[in-house]
Formats: sequence, C-alpha cells, structure tokens
Amino acid sequence: MRNALSEGVRIARPATRKRVAEAEEAEGYEVVASEQMKQWTNEIDRIIRFNIFLTHSNLNAHEVIDTITGGALGHDTNQFITLRTKVLENTRTHKNKTIDGMEDHIAKLLEDNTWLRGMPEHDFKNYLSNHLNAQNWAAVFNYIKDYIDLDNSSDLAKWFIKNIYANLGAECRTLVQAGGRKTAETERKAVLTAWDAMALREEFDNMDISEIAELSNRVRADRERRKRDFTEVKNRFSIVGGSAPPKRSRPRVAMSGRGGGAAGGSGDAGDDSFGGGFAGGTGDFGGDANTELEGDEFVRFQTLVNPFMSTEGS
Repeated sequence: MRNALSEGVRIARPATRKRVAEAEEAEGYEVVASEQMKQWTNEIDRIIRFNIFLTHSNLNAHEVIDTITGGALGHDTNQFITLRTKVLENTRTHKNKTIDGMEDHIAKLLEDNTWLRGMPEHDFKNYLSNHLNAQNWAAVFNYIKDYIDLDNSSDLAKWFIKNIYANLGAECRTLVQAGGRKTAETERKAVLTAWDAMALREEFDNMDISEIAELSNRVRADRERRKRDFTEVKNRFSIVGGSAPPKRSRPRVAMSGRGGGAAGGSGDAGDDSFGGGFAGGTGDFGGDANTELEGDEFVRFQTLVNPFMSTEGS
C-alpha cells in the first residue's frame, strides 16, 4: 500500500475465481435487494472508521466493500459505486475533521502554555505522547472514540496511537503558528500529506485490528495518477516512546455495543497511562469490553485489516 499511495494508484483487485467466472457472463451480477443494500450501508460505516484508523487511506476501498458484501457486487455496478462513494466521502470527511480537531487542540494548548511554542520538535512530540488522555483522544479522534476501548487494547495499539497523535500534533503546531487553516494554505496541505503517509510507515506493519479492543458492534472514471513525494514528510516523522511493543500472543477483539463517550478523566502528566475514563467504564479509558468476537465474525475483521497492512508487493 505504501507504493500505491506514493504512485497515486489504487490497489489491484484480486481476480478471484468467482469474479473471473462471473465476468465472462454477459449479464454480470444480479441487482441486490434494497433491504440488503441498506444493511450493507449501515455496516460499512463502522468498517470505514477502522480502515481510516489503521491505514489513513481509501486506496483499498474495493476491499472494504468486498469485506461487507462478500464479493456479491460487481465492481462496475451502480450499487458498488454507491458504496464506494460512501467510502471515499466518509474517509475525506473524517480525515479533515480529525486534522481540524487536532489544529484546534494544539492552538488551545499553545495559548495556555506559551513555552511550548518554541520547544524543539521531537521534545514537543514526547510532550504530547506523555500527555495523551481521554479528553485529548476524544477531541481529536472523534470519529473512532466510541468504537475503540484503548484501555483493553494491546500495548502496540497504544504505542501506535500515541505516535500518530504526537506526530500529527507537531505537524499542526507548524500550521497553527503559520496562521491556521484559514490563511496558511501551504502548511495545511503539508499536514494533509503527512496524514496520508503516517499510518503506512514500516514501523507500524505489525499493527492490525487484532491489537484493538472494540467497543462497538455497529463505472469509475479513469483519473490521472497523482504521484506523491513523501520524502520530506518521512524525514519529519519520528518515533516516540521507544521501539514498537511486540504483538500480543492472543488476538483480542472485544465488543460491548456502541457508546461510551469520553466523560471526565484527566491522566497525570508524564503518566504512561491514557488517563481518565469513558462514561460508565473502568480503567484509564474505561469501556465495558466484555464480549469476544468468535468464529465468522472474528474472521471477518481479521480479513478486513490484515491484508491492508501487508507489505507484500510494496
């Protein structure tokens, strides 16, 4: 996916035996009933959120859709295009809202702590990493906060989000000090580019959905390829909090129904915990993660994300 992102191309669709056989038929795929489409539309919203969280990308939109539909829709059907439009629009919306949320969060932080304005970049990243708590998490990552129980997620998942939070915060500090999104167009574009590249760094290759405890159970036009140069962004990104923790031996995907907003919680400065708790939850982030995904449901979510993070063919 890293190469696809840089070259501005989408990931190649797997030519499964079923798809090849049906492609040979003149009639193609049957139109799916409206009730089934409504169900898929509702289900895909949740999958989109996890895909954004783990990949920051929409290049694998067809894989997201095939995960929900089981490959039942031809990729040139109107129904597939409807779902693809939802993937693209939701990804763009959540991306911009996350960056805007981080910009506002950093602006307030610099206003209240003026001494942070001139802090060296890596020191500033470490500061952000050490002060990530429930309120900050909810303010910036609003699109995913009700779906992930960070307290019960693995150390690797916590390390991953701290690094995304710290590096995105450092990018937004530059934007804030240049005047903010309303006037600093160049700096805003730099933050957008940095976001696109962050989650697909080599250091995060072991990060997949099995590390996350979940709270919630809830014809394409040819386009000119836009090549991306991530050299400068890659050089700006730096890992905080040491090397990546090992993957845990037993995948854990917990669910407890949608809900649990960040209410209260503070987190001590410098504390390695995430601080605070979600409403009705326990521990640093709380959340009643009391149900394990098993069988077909677990396979679905393993299948969803693991291929996205693979470096094969990259």
